[in-house]
Amino acid sequence: MKRGTRDVVRAFLDELGTVPFTEDEPLYRIGRRQLLAEMVLAEVRDDDLEGMALRSLAEVAREQRLSPTDLEVVGRLIAARRAHLDVVKGSSTS
Repeated sequence: MKRGTRDVVRAFLDELGTVPFTEDEPLYRIGRRQLLAEMVLAEVRDDDLEGMALRSLAEVAREQRLSPTDLEVVGRLIAARRAHLDVVKGSSTS
């Protein structure tokens, strides 16, 4: 993964770490997360497990924009985040 792409991915993951699932969120933060999700989808290839996990996470994050506190969407976002972390943990122990 190129350095610029890694920077986008890092910013996207950092942004996901600040999502308040139970309260209203300022529009600029939702917009920033959506922009980062779109950038991940545009920049990250799905030719390896980490890329597939990141793209899946970005797709769910993009979907969360429409209903930020919907429990089903939040559950999918959490599951996608866990899947990404499992992939990262698995690749670091190999």
